[in-house]
Amino acid sequence: MVSKPHGGKLINRIVSGKRREFLLGEVKELPKIQISYERVIDLMDIAHGVFSPLEGFLLQEDYLHVLYDMRLSNDIPWTIPIVL
Repeated sequence: MVSKPHGGKLINRIVSGKRREFLLGEVKELPKIQISYERVIDLMDIAHGVFSPLEGFLLQEDYLHVLYDMRLSNDIPWTIPIVL
């Protein structure tokens, strides 16, 4: 028996097939930034659902809720600020 993911929803941000090909073409037009190895690991963890229910890095509202309330803005308990 598999346990429920935190927040009740397992996130999977892995893209494959034609959608992946399309996005790889689109990304060529976007500005580039350098990020640390630690942020790359965070991105991989987000993509694979390790940080479920997060779908990406925390935005300001969730970040402040985590800092002051140890919960996301939707009231799911979360104590680690995952930021870019």
